[in-house]
Amino acid sequence: MRVVLVMLLLSGCSPVYKYVTHSGKTPEGRMCEMQAQRARDYCKQAMGCDKDAKEDGDDKCGKCGKEYREAFVTCGGSVDKVCVESCDGTEDKKLKNQTQD
Repeated sequence: MRVVLVMLLLSGCSPVYKYVTHSGKTPEGRMCEMQAQRARDYCKQAMGCDKDAKEDGDDKCGKCGKEYREAFVTCGGSVDKVCVESCDGTEDKKLKNQTQD
């Protein structure tokens, strides 16, 4: 019981992020982005991830999300990592044509 309470308290202190994607400008880039999305969906299915599983972190589902974001940027799009909760002093990261941690 104590361990669960401590974990709940600590989890409220960590920043929570979401990723916002912005499509590229060319039709070829948008087609590439759709292929990246299909690859991500296949990865999540192959890894046994829930449809709504978090797509960050170092677990198997996070790997699918990271690979998707990298491919999305390679296709000409951009990805913003936006803090949505517990953001005290945390800066958002804008990922334009580069990969992220």
